[in-house]
Amino acid sequence: MAIYEGQLVDYDSDKNALFLRVKKNTQIKLSYKDRFKQTLIPFYIFAPSLYPKMNSYFEYDHGYNPASPIIEIKVDGYSQIAQPVILQALIDSGADGTMLPTQVLEKADASYVDSVRMSGVFGVKEQRDRYRVRIQIGNIIINGIDAVATDSETECLIGRDVLNQFVVTLDGLAAETRISD
Repeated sequence: MAIYEGQLVDYDSDKNALFLRVKKNTQIKLSYKDRFKQTLIPFYIFAPSLYPKMNSYFEYDHGYNPASPIIEIKVDGYSQIAQPVILQALIDSGADGTMLPTQVLEKADASYVDSVRMSGVFGVKEQRDRYRVRIQIGNIIINGIDAVATDSETECLIGRDVLNQFVVTLDGLAAETRISD
């Protein structure tokens, strides 16, 4: 017998049912005995891959030619003082990691992690600082993202370190992006 960890989502006392969310690809068999009635209480398992808790749509930015997929994100530097920063980010599935403007990282009071040598699509290598942040898209929070600081004042991009946490659908004909988990 194995014990699987999940999150209690809701309890319905009228139906004697517990609603749990478990990790993806987890196969489990559960039963629970009510101490007073000595009867089995049914469990309803909500697998995240079958029942997404988030399905958000974002319109493409037509300021680019061609129009580009962008999403609204909230950047939090784990500070108890600073407020999270809300901004638009370009989706870049070719980028290994997320890049945020230095001023956004400072405003979010993000902590310095390290300095890395990196290269872009043209192969030019540069030394860049990374800062630890938490990023929220819709109602999902991704912890422990080491974002690269950029000199740009406005441009930020979300790379695969964040995108790989979701199902991302780019619908060019409708000029919208769908993010679901």
